[in-house]
Amino acid sequence: MELFTPVRDTPEKLQKLIIKQLKDAVLDGRLKGGDCLPSERELSKQLGVSRTSLREALVALEASGLIVMKHGAKSYIAEGSDDGIALNIARSLQIDEKRFNEILALRQILEPKCAAMVAVCASEQEKEAFHRFVTEKRGGLVAAQSGYLLRHAAQDSHLHLMIAKATGNDLIFNLMSALLKEVKDGKLKSIAVEGRSLRAAEEHEEIVAAILAGKPQEAEEAMAKHLRKYREIVFSKD
Repeated sequence: MELFTPVRDTPEKLQKLIIKQLKDAVLDGRLKGGDCLPSERELSKQLGVSRTSLREALVALEASGLIVMKHGAKSYIAEGSDDGIALNIARSLQIDEKRFNEILALRQILEPKCAAMVAVCASEQEKEAFHRFVTEKRGGLVAAQSGYLLRHAAQDSHLHLMIAKATGNDLIFNLMSALLKEVKDGKLKSIAVEGRSLRAAEEHEEIVAAILAGKPQEAEEAMAKHLRKYREIVFSKD
């Protein structure tokens, strides 16, 4: 199975698209520290770009510290913990503020109402799943296991999808799935901020507590606060 898909765009944008695919392969766990990349010939074939364009992108990635290039040998992902690599990428991410705000505006309309709805209609089985989610997440955060940063990003999105699923509305669930894929970079950038993982976990616990207590207004307010804090963190200048 090939790691990458062909990129198509103007020459000046090719480098950014190549770099994004390589970074995504690391963030998705398809590549880890120490893993070799395919040969330049194979990479250029998979990406559908010239070896010149590919080499320019690889040089930029080496300058950022993500990969190591050796003459006459395959390039490889720089050694280090999964969290260290993720932090390196997260801090370099450039977020399209207009696009991000458009998506977040839609989420701020949709998700608080979903949380309120689920506080009323969640089944006992769904409530058990919500309780298990926050308990396991808190345990993983306290343990500070290697690679937790990447898992936290995935878990954060998972809670939002759990809530969407619990509404019983397939359209809402499919829409949320698409929206969360669009803001993956913002999610990683937010949790790379020191202390944010703990604060986000606490916000999730507030949302789930309101759902488990059957308090729709509190669930709606907790979700709205969580999304507001998320935006503030992503565009923080600190």
